[in-house]
Amino acid sequence: MTEPFRATRRQVHLVVALILMSATSLAAQSLDSRCTDPAVVGVAGDGADGCQVAVDLFSYLNGEVGRLLTGGNPTFGQAGGTGGLGHFGLGLRGVVTRHFALPTVDGQAVAPGAAQRHSFVGSEGWGGAPVLDLTVGLFKGARLGRVRIGSLDGIATAFVAPAKALDLISDGQFDVSRSGAAWKFGFGGKLGLLEGSGPIPSVSVAYTERAAPDLDFTYRTNDDEFALDGVRLKAKSWRVVVGTRLAIFRFSGGWGRDTYATSGALRFLVSNQGADTVQGASPFTVRSSRTNLFGGLRLGWLAVEIGRVSGAKAAGDQPYNQFARPQSAAWTYYAGGLRIGF
Repeated sequence: MTEPFRATRRQVHLVVALILMSATSLAAQSLDSRCTDPAVVGVAGDGADGCQVAVDLFSYLNGEVGRLLTGGNPTFGQAGGTGGLGHFGLGLRGVVTRHFALPTVDGQAVAPGAAQRHSFVGSEGWGGAPVLDLTVGLFKGARLGRVRIGSLDGIATAFVAPAKALDLISDGQFDVSRSGAAWKFGFGGKLGLLEGSGPIPSVSVAYTERAAPDLDFTYRTNDDEFALDGVRLKAKSWRVVVGTRLAIFRFSGGWGRDTYATSGALRFLVSNQGADTVQGASPFTVRSSRTNLFGGLRLGWLAVEIGRVSGAKAAGDQPYNQFARPQSAAWTYYAGGLRIGF
């Protein structure tokens, strides 16, 4: 009597597992809800293919640009507190990666009608951005023996998108331009859990919100156009940072979580060799998140950092169409720059 019951239970577990796997697969491959809305794609759904291509392209860019915003240590080269009122820290870094991927729509047979599955290739190479952070000491913490606890700092950040750098990315098929100022500011705070000296490490937790300057993205191929206007990309990050000092060297490392969110006005125009043309527009919002692990070294004013970003955890990371480099692929990034305290 016992063995048949066990066999039946295994079968039930197998059936449940298959159902869950199927549901996950369908969720990852289903059309975006915007691309089934008659107000966006037309009553007959002729704009579905163009809409889904546009959604997947700009969802992909959300993760690519978002990772350049964050870097690793929110106060570059510094793990502990700034020193309380009257003390400041200024960090300037360049964040670069050799994994920056820019998909291309060249050669894709996007046409009026139902959504098709496309496989996007593209260039993968070096990409980077300058990031500035200013740390303002608010409370130096309470003395507890050889350490301090409870220090508090405010953080202001700035991200710049130089016009010349955007021109280097633009190639006629993909164009990016600013729709506002070159700078965008952010904010955050850091709590020093432990401020050590000598062999005793410093430990802090931090939260920051950063933003890229407002941009316009446009893809063009043949008579087709896919655009996201008034792009607002924000990155929210929290970090746990541990650091120590050995002779003249300062070491730091940590772990945290990043969330990238992009919003804008999505529009698309798809033409079948100039005969049939469909177009549509929709508000666009996408969100994705990553895990961030990093380590750094500082000598005087000079600091370097290496980190790895991985772990896709949102619907925007599971596109209907496919990309040569998956959105869930891990990134290694590098940073170098200055840290000045005063």
